[in-house]
Amino acid sequence: MPTRGLLVVVAAVALLLGAAIGQRATGSRANAQEPVAIIFGFVAVGPGQTVPTRVRALIGETVCGTSVQLTQAGELYVYTLLVASALEKAGCGVDGAAVRLQLLAGEIDTGVPAGQALWHRGITRVDLTAVAASSAGAFFGELPAGPGLAQLRWAGPSGTAMARAVATIRREVVAVYRWNTQRQQFDAYVVGAPAEASAYTMIDAEDIVFVRVK
Repeated sequence: MPTRGLLVVVAAVALLLGAAIGQRATGSRANAQEPVAIIFGFVAVGPGQTVPTRVRALIGETVCGTSVQLTQAGELYVYTLLVASALEKAGCGVDGAAVRLQLLAGEIDTGVPAGQALWHRGITRVDLTAVAASSAGAFFGELPAGPGLAQLRWAGPSGTAMARAVATIRREVVAVYRWNTQRQQFDAYVVGAPAEASAYTMIDAEDIVFVRVK
């Protein structure tokens, strides 16, 4: 992590946390006891890609927080956002709730999926990578630290070519497997293998798959 970027992150998180605590301290006794959840991290932007302006947090379909303007730190950008609890806004944070993170490029931008975290009281770091709005979509879930299997959910359009979907994973993918309930066996897509060797060449929205990475 760049030293300057780390200092920017620490300062931004400290300011946001202080502001959140201050807001609760000036409110009711119930508000003062509300949990504080902050997500922060770096955003990497590739050549020719639009620099995001903000990061949005959603739980289900409810917007539970939006960051302030991203701050540049060398070649990366830094974001911090406060994610509301269910006590503050119906449908928002409870322990363990999945928080979907989207990158925004403007005031009325619908957002591009970029990552996921779990809601909990405290501070969580999630680094993001900007992708083009025309991207095939994104997988959600946690990849293993090393080689192994990950259970992921496809949050892109139905009928996406598996080769294109796999390209959104920032790791070397070996194969993708989906359980076929009719055949009672796994269909597989093997990266680099001839087309006839794969029975799972198209992925649909909300497909739950197992991905083997190196």
